[in-house]
Amino acid sequence: MRAPFGWRFNNLAPKCVGVKTLDQQATLTLHRQRELLMKMKVMQTNGLRGLLYEFGATFARGKKALLGEFEVALEVFAHSIPQYVTDSLREQAQRIKKLDEDIKAIQQRLAQRLRADADMLRVAQIPGVGLLTATTAIATMGPASAFKSGRNLCLAGAQAARYGRQG
Repeated sequence: MRAPFGWRFNNLAPKCVGVKTLDQQATLTLHRQRELLMKMKVMQTNGLRGLLYEFGATFARGKKALLGEFEVALEVFAHSIPQYVTDSLREQAQRIKKLDEDIKAIQQRLAQRLRADADMLRVAQIPGVGLLTATTAIATMGPASAFKSGRNLCLAGAQAARYGRQG
């Protein structure tokens, strides 16, 4: 029997993935939510910058510079921008601030998870490893006993990263 069109042998290779607990899956959900909020914040910030650029406003790089100079720019262009556009731009700036608050709330939940999990705390004590790395590492790998050695763990991580980039 032939394999369906487009399949290759390496697609059939078993993937080494540890079984995750409910807490690990919930932690990964927080990470995904944070990632989506970060993308939305960047999109909203770039969009606001671009819209104001259409009216001739320029800002220094970064979100802090944009939001810091935003009101001043609106005052400068108040005579040339209709009020309904000004109101919409202010609402967009508020959305960016709200996204920041939501991201901080998720990071606080991740910090609670870190404090509640002994394995995450142990990993967080490694120099250079912070909240996000520690919680992601433990939540992603499942039980460490599923791996014969550190080498197998690294190989599984590389394989997961490779499969994650496909498609």
